[in-house]
Amino acid sequence: MRSGERQGSLLYHVAFILLVSAVAIAIGLFARAVRQTSVQAEITVADAEPVDCPTGERAPACFRFEVRNLGPEAAQIGCRLHTTDGALAEFLTGGDRYEYAPQLPPGLAFSIVAKVQPGIDGTVHAPTVACSPS
Repeated sequence: MRSGERQGSLLYHVAFILLVSAVAIAIGLFARAVRQTSVQAEITVADAEPVDCPTGERAPACFRFEVRNLGPEAAQIGCRLHTTDGALAEFLTGGDRYEYAPQLPPGLAFSIVAKVQPGIDGTVHAPTVACSPS
């Protein structure tokens, strides 16, 4: 066997090993990326429950909402309050947005309360709350 043939054979094996290594690394990185993006928090909001307004809130009606994380992963949660018929509503913390700052673990819930002023027709309707991972 000549020296050129041995050198060519050696280069072939080195190139083959590098190719196999690169493919293995690519598969590992792809699997890791897919696994991280496929897991999400799943947030549910229970229907409005009428409750007594705290003293001093100056609102004729308040409603409590239970927000639960049904997903497999903890998440920070942002909620938005929606009203109908021109009613004015805000969370007791102020405003129509609420941010649950700590991570809410899977299976756990928290409650938020909204105060509501009558709408155009003079009656109070329960607002709705939409929440999602933030």
